Amino acid sequence: MADYDVIVIGGGPAGYRSAFILAQKGKKVALIEAKETHLGGTCLNEGCIPVKTWLESSELYSKVLKADQFALDTQIHPFDIPKLLIVQEKNVNTLKKGLEFKLKSKKIEIIYGVASFKDENTLWITFENGNKINLKANHFIIATGSKSKKIPFIPIDSKLTFTSDEILRDEKLKKNILIIGGGVIGCEFSSFFSQVGCEVTLVEMGEQLLPYEDCEISRTLLREFKKNKIKIHLNSTVSEIQSGENEVEVKIKNIKNEKITTLNFDRILVAVGRAPFFENLNLENIGIEIENNYIDANEYC
Repeated sequence: MADYDVIVIGGGPAGYRSAFILAQKGKKVALIEAKETHLGGTCLNEGCIPVKTWLESSELYSKVLKADQFALDTQIHPFDIPKLLIVQEKNVNTLKKGLEFKLKSKKIEIIYGVASFKDENTLWITFENGNKINLKANHFIIATGSKSKKIPFIPIDSKLTFTSDEILRDEKLKKNILIIGGGVIGCEFSSFFSQVGCEVTLVEMGEQLLPYEDCEISRTLLREFKKNKIKIHLNSTVSEIQSGENEVEVKIKNIKNEKITTLNFDRILVAVGRAPFFENLNLENIGIEIENNYIDANEYC
């Protein structure tokens, strides 16, 4: 006999929204999230919510810097990253508590542990202390989200090199930063760091920023970035890095003319997109195939 009608694996927007709908339809639902600290998924913890907090703060700070243009006399202090992290944590925790309350009010059981399939109707749940239980359900929803893509020859050490996950916990604001990737994530962080006084260099291998957006949007963004003194390298890749004690030497290669530019940076942010995350699920135990790093769907999904 099944313990639940449906088990949802993943506590991000796709997972908790699915759980809400199923609960409203009278189903007995459990929601599995690997860690209690990560309820809400990437969006709440390392994505939309914290990044928008950063952008709102940097935009306001950049306006204060121009206060004298409006006959306002203000004393400007350096941008305070530790204080921003406190505000970020407060915003995230407030929303997380609200989400947890709503899940419980819908009688959705929240279970914190790592899920892996034993068979088509059974999950193993491994808790942080190493203990395990197995749960049975008639149906499962895999909503495990994504993870930051990495570049093989750039190790992420959370000291000099970061992805968007780690940079949101970095308390030090350095002089200059290299951002690799001109998509949404890279452009948002470029905007933030330039507004708070950092020298920003942005490398994008494509011919335009925001490669999947209309070219007019890209041209407008490029113009605004140049106004903010962001250095843009389009049609370019990072070909080599050498990490020192306090900075990284980077070789930037132009794909078209093969010109190499060597620069030094205090920080590198790798923002080359995100990839599906389904580690530890043991999908092979239930006959699900992975194609090009994605779950191979059928006519029903």
